[in-house]
Amino acid sequence: MESPSIWRLRGACFGQFVAIGILATFEGVYMKEQGLGETVIGLVIGLGTALTMVSGLLWARLADRGIAEERLIATGFIFGAIGLALLPFCQTAFGFSLNAAFRGLTIPMAFTLMPALVVARLGPTNPGRRYARYRQFGSAGFVLGTLGLPLLVDATRSIFWVASVFLLVAGLLIARDRPAPAVGKTRPPKVAIKWSRPLVTFLLANFFVGLAMPAMFGFLAVYARTLGADKVVIGFLAGSNGIVAFLSLPLMGWIVDRFGVRRVLWLAFAAHPVRLVAISFAPDYWWLFLAQPLHLFTFAGYDVASILYVGRNVSIENRAMAQALLSTTRMAGVFFGAILSGTLAEHVGYPFMYQFVAALSALSIIVYMVGLRGQAPLKPIYGQTIRR
Repeated sequence: MESPSIWRLRGACFGQFVAIGILATFEGVYMKEQGLGETVIGLVIGLGTALTMVSGLLWARLADRGIAEERLIATGFIFGAIGLALLPFCQTAFGFSLNAAFRGLTIPMAFTLMPALVVARLGPTNPGRRYARYRQFGSAGFVLGTLGLPLLVDATRSIFWVASVFLLVAGLLIARDRPAPAVGKTRPPKVAIKWSRPLVTFLLANFFVGLAMPAMFGFLAVYARTLGADKVVIGFLAGSNGIVAFLSLPLMGWIVDRFGVRRVLWLAFAAHPVRLVAISFAPDYWWLFLAQPLHLFTFAGYDVASILYVGRNVSIENRAMAQALLSTTRMAGVFFGAILSGTLAEHVGYPFMYQFVAALSALSIIVYMVGLRGQAPLKPIYGQTIRR
């Protein structure tokens, strides 16, 4: 029987991804409705991403040095709720930039540290399936945020207030949690991260994945809008990601446990450029749905495998920093990808933008394969038995 702590983590994950789904889908659309161009939208998103990179490392270091992760995560969720509640009042590039900066500094307290907390509580068996089960609740929340709420809430600005409520509830759930005594973190010693070739090359490959994310998610909604899609269709388009993830996460968790993280990561890296190229050839917004099944690899497989892979390349004393590095390198890619995607979309068009970003994301496969050459067997994560 699952512990109350695990259920609280799942509930918080649900609320977290309701908000993520709304932000990823409608933040760019809302800025476009206020008269901002794609280049400015990319710059605003990039600003928030840049601050996320820096603050995520700070909060992770504090967690690894003894501050309870539960306390930091709850605080991050509550501040994130405040930021979302203020977002509908923004109307200018300056206002959106201030809001993005506030969220970029505070939300990583929650979003960056949640995976580290969850991985520490997965238990000794089947970590892939157990993490996938946890993430299913996030996918269900993503579907609600992108597909369900747009049907119930008419105005785009109102949907951000709804998202803020879900983040607030997530914060309250984590605030009720108590630090587990057996997570291996009682006054931990300072242990430097060993910068091995597999870890460095994986993080670099993760950067190229981040380059693809703004085009794959945020600008996809804006692209659909320019092709004539209304808010409900855009919600269905984004919500289909959550549906694919919800259905495929158990399968990918089983595959990770059965065949190992490294094979799944290869498929995930390869699927990103394929998905972007498929989007570039869509003649109208309905064809955009044809690329969505690749979310099976670009999200479900990648999320489970990357979380476990990076944790197996560092010591337990750096578990929070490991997940922060994963998030930071990806966000670095998102930062440059948002600016690049916005500039290309506005000046040379969306199809070329998607093809160019696809070529850049394909570099992730090459870098990842370099890191696999001669790689030693992966270390167990927190005492768990793993496969190569």
